[in-house]
Amino acid sequence: MNDRSLDGATSRFLYFLSSQNDNWRQSASRDTHIGVNEIRMRESSKAPFDDERARQVAHSWGFELVDKIKTSGRYYWKVRRMDAPSADIIGGPKRELVRANPAAQAEAKRVLQETGVNVLDPEECYRIEEEASKQLASAVGGAWGVSCLGSLTMVFGGFGALFFSTFAVSIPLLVLAAASLAGMIRSNISRARNKREFKEKHLANAEAIRRVVRVAEEELRAGWRPTPNESLS
Repeated sequence: MNDRSLDGATSRFLYFLSSQNDNWRQSASRDTHIGVNEIRMRESSKAPFDDERARQVAHSWGFELVDKIKTSGRYYWKVRRMDAPSADIIGGPKRELVRANPAAQAEAKRVLQETGVNVLDPEECYRIEEEASKQLASAVGGAWGVSCLGSLTMVFGGFGALFFSTFAVSIPLLVLAAASLAGMIRSNISRARNKREFKEKHLANAEAIRRVVRVAEEELRAGWRPTPNESLS
């Protein structure tokens, strides 16, 4: 995604704040980690995209640059939408900006007529985002539990089989393997249930909000910013 009205580094940075960037959204986390080198590639020396520039661009969309961290030898900016719930699965600019944009207001009215979701209502919008985020966070978090329990099943089962002739050693290991397997099955069932409930109860509403947010994103990329006459509520 590369908007002609923006320089390349800014456009790449905004991509990671976009509601259309599904990669970081699937982590079900409130924070977004943006690779510094990914943003700075082929940047102009006349307009370096430094920490202060990252802070300014993030703030223009209602995000806060929380920290700059180093992981596995790579630097990341950690940014957070100021009004996001504990797990921001929709992304996009701060909802005050969305509600202040005329084009987004018009789209929100169409969404209200079609779906009954009032994106212009701050309380309803936040409630939908928070409930959907909690549900998806449970499903994503469950994947880690399933993976860990699966690994334990293999480890305990492998050693149990290795020492099978020594019952005093193998039986406890095989019991632990069976318990891990049972836990993995329960976690997998719970995770599948959470994903199903998310799709049934929250996905349509979340998509309704995202539809309006995308309109505001395009307006912001094109240069729109609220004026004193367009109150942020």
